[in-house]
Amino acid sequence: MAIHNLDIADFLANTWQTKPRLIRNAFPNFINPMSPEDLAGLACEAEIESRLITEANGKWQTSHGPIAETTFNTLSDSNWTLLVQAVDHWVPEVADLLDNFRFIPSWRIDDVMVSYATRGGSVGPHYDNYDVFLVQGAGQRRWQVGGPCSAANSLQNNPELRLLADFVAEEEWVLEAGDMLYIPPGISHWGTAMDNDCMTYSIGFRAPSHSEMLSDFCDDTLAGLTEELRYADPGLQEQGHSGEIMPAAISNAQRILQNYVNDEQRLTEWFGRYVTQQKYPAETADNTDEKFQQGDLVQLLKDDGVILRDPTVRIAFIDAESPSNSLLFFVNGVCFESVGDSCIALSKLLADNTRICSGQIMPWLGDTESVQLLLRLVNQGVLYFDEEIDY
Repeated sequence: MAIHNLDIADFLANTWQTKPRLIRNAFPNFINPMSPEDLAGLACEAEIESRLITEANGKWQTSHGPIAETTFNTLSDSNWTLLVQAVDHWVPEVADLLDNFRFIPSWRIDDVMVSYATRGGSVGPHYDNYDVFLVQGAGQRRWQVGGPCSAANSLQNNPELRLLADFVAEEEWVLEAGDMLYIPPGISHWGTAMDNDCMTYSIGFRAPSHSEMLSDFCDDTLAGLTEELRYADPGLQEQGHSGEIMPAAISNAQRILQNYVNDEQRLTEWFGRYVTQQKYPAETADNTDEKFQQGDLVQLLKDDGVILRDPTVRIAFIDAESPSNSLLFFVNGVCFESVGDSCIALSKLLADNTRICSGQIMPWLGDTESVQLLLRLVNQGVLYFDEEIDY
């Protein structure tokens, strides 16, 4: 499956983070990868983030999961929406949707939120601080799109949903299964289900705030500092007012702080770790019941094994010269220091793909370092063998 009616180069140059764009029939003959009953089942699970939003007479209410199964029997026939986050972590067919969006760096992709709504169901007029592709999976949804918004816009008295108090639609479309709408950050929009069979797949992208980035960088930097590193001012000269903070002191403080940000290697490694941190780390525990030995792993791959990446895992790499590595390889917020020249191409293959056939890995099976990397990732549950393959 691929996105039809989309010129990627044109989209990135003229649409991405600039303006909304409707793509009709983006996925011809779209087959909805899950049913409303499946989605409701996920919402009942404690480890899965979900919300139930209802609206009556202009009043909005939000209930957070896990949603009791009996709750669904008490709902009316209209005006409610069920939202479930990170469905791609639980449903492989939903995870497959993400392969169509790899023209955006994969470390920018967040997750797939799936919504089911009855007629009139909505989450109200709002804006997001991140890019989102809205793929219509079933039924019809009317999307109204307004202008740019910011924290200066007035909100309704509902801090949880952050609904806009004054929404003016500038464009309006009704999407059917296979249609897709792109909304850039800060653009107001309002989607409303037109029937009782409305399912929408929202592919969201990570856009950490500057405060989040600065906080994490500072925490990461602080972890490596000692008490002996102190403010110092050699060459201090007598000044007219002892209570005055001189420009030289400000410059000195600025130099101290800039030294950490200007440390390119430190900044590079931090950023790689930061953007590969998992959103739901509780899901990442080592889930392999059996530890593979090197010989077993090589034999399975030689027997036409297919390796899959756990959908919760985040992998990326940075080409960077350093004393010990020519490539920095990141998995779930950890920088692998053992990746050397002999398995650089393998590391890139693993970062770029979620499904790898044995034929793609065969060139590295004779290299000890490469096999050790694969073995480590398999035994950590980062990679696993496709159970549908008969070994």
